[in-house]
Amino acid sequence: LASGFTKQGVYKARGTSVSDVIHVSTPLTCLKSITISPWLPRNLSDEVKEIFENLLGDTNIKVLHSTLVDNKKWQSGMKF
Repeated sequence: LASGFTKQGVYKARGTSVSDVIHVSTPLTCLKSITISPWLPRNLSDEVKEIFENLLGDTNIKVLHSTLVDNKKWQSGMKF
């Protein structure tokens, strides 16, 4: 899994080559949680969450699936 930033902003996996990404090493002690995209299907999100949890081991880092788009207040603010 790749993450980082491009000159244009937050890294996007689609349409971004590896040479466009600036990788930043972050110690695990700096992380409190990892939030998985709300647009990732729930069954795939569960698999990704399990992979992260296995990689993180006995850390206190929480792995969460975002529920932002399910939030009624957020949805009502997005209506045009």
